Amino acid sequence: MKELTTFLCLALLAIASNAGAQQWDATGHVALLQRNKAELTEFDHWYSVAAGDGTVGRYWTPHFKTEFEIGTAAEGTIDGEASVPVPGRSYPYYRYRQHKLRETTGGATVMYQFFDNRWVHPFVGGGIEVARERHLADSLPAETVRVSTAVPTLRLPAVQAIDTVTYNARPVVTGGLKLYVTPHSFLRTEVRTSLGSDRPLALRWRGGIGFDF
Repeated sequence: MKELTTFLCLALLAIASNAGAQQWDATGHVALLQRNKAELTEFDHWYSVAAGDGTVGRYWTPHFKTEFEIGTAAEGTIDGEASVPVPGRSYPYYRYRQHKLRETTGGATVMYQFFDNRWVHPFVGGGIEVARERHLADSLPAETVRVSTAVPTLRLPAVQAIDTVTYNARPVVTGGLKLYVTPHSFLRTEVRTSLGSDRPLALRWRGGIGFDF
């Protein structure tokens, strides 16, 4: 943590010392976040919510920039199941409960912007983001249920409630288009993907308005 703090301080000092000669841009977005929670369910893995975020970017050359962003999303819900093995049956008994999830993100991305004209600029990029996720779910009580004539009763254990906050760093890739409507203002549309070791974790489809300064 001490090394990270030192690095950030040096980076900010370097930015501040050259601020007069730099070109920056800033964008505000509205977005649709689609979040993959395959660890909670075997069935419908995704939930979708509205989101919003803002970015600030610094151009090092006409084509290359670094960008920092922060974003938040509305609370999403997904139905997850807890499975209980049933003696003599090949498939389990499922108990369902609703999970409530909400995340905020912050990250840094390296971007490459194509073309030299002043109107249309496709771009691609990659970087890393840190996601803070709040996860809530109600408890399930212990109970006895009737499954079938072969298994007249099945004892279901209690399932504890969930109220956790977790942090996760994950790589991101992005691609989109900037369309200038004046020499210093533009529309921006983009698809941003957060990646896990075995699957996409989140997709953001976003559009916004930005300014050069």
